[in-house]
Amino acid sequence: MSIHRYCIPALLVALAAVPARAQMASPSDTVYAPEALTVPPRALNVAEFGELLGRLYPAQLRDAGASGRVDVRFVVGANGIPRDAAVLASTDSLLQAPALAAVMALRFSPAEVEGRPVATWAAIPVSWEAPAPPPPTAEPAATAESAPTLAPGHTYEVEDVDEPPRLLNRRLLTMRLEQEYPAVLRDAGLGGEVEVRFRVSPSGEASDFSIRRSSDPQFNAVSMNVLRGLRFAPARLKGEPVAVWLCLPIQWRTAR
Repeated sequence: MSIHRYCIPALLVALAAVPARAQMASPSDTVYAPEALTVPPRALNVAEFGELLGRLYPAQLRDAGASGRVDVRFVVGANGIPRDAAVLASTDSLLQAPALAAVMALRFSPAEVEGRPVATWAAIPVSWEAPAPPPPTAEPAATAESAPTLAPGHTYEVEDVDEPPRLLNRRLLTMRLEQEYPAVLRDAGLGGEVEVRFRVSPSGEASDFSIRRSSDPQFNAVSMNVLRGLRFAPARLKGEPVAVWLCLPIQWRTAR
């Protein structure tokens, strides 16, 4: 589980999103707003952070295939050690304590102002993505002599069916894209595209989500979330409704 690939690179973007009014004094030093820095802090133990996230993933969420994200704000001290971590937003309350614990284990090269180390505010999204389900067992390619046959319980590839599934509640998809857009990424003007593979059952329900292609892993979990609860007219083979694997590109675009 390579979670650390996308938790730390977002740091520089998130730093710029911390409000300037967050600058304040503490008993030991002044906490500088990011725009006042000459040199921003840099995470030193990225690999260890990713491994720690894997160990802290709550078993009940991992076993249920549930992904999630927690946005955390904290102070990087002049010694490079985080403090005063707090949750800004989260998709699941069970992930808040693990996210705070992981952030407190980060170590940084200190921020600088005119050559001297200083404390500064930082914010990062901490994300967990459930392992993708194993790919379906490969089936012999259909030929003119060997067309697909109906098999109870089998999930077909979309090219093997006579009629592909058709989305019925497109307005719900549009509404969820607006609701699920991560505020940190929207405010930073960041967009992306994620292709999600999932199963459409004979009754038209979507399940078994996995990521096939992604321009930014920070959109992976929310892309799967927007598809949950969507309904389809099911795929059909020889006139009968069947389960099918479907790939759908989810586009995230900020308003111009």
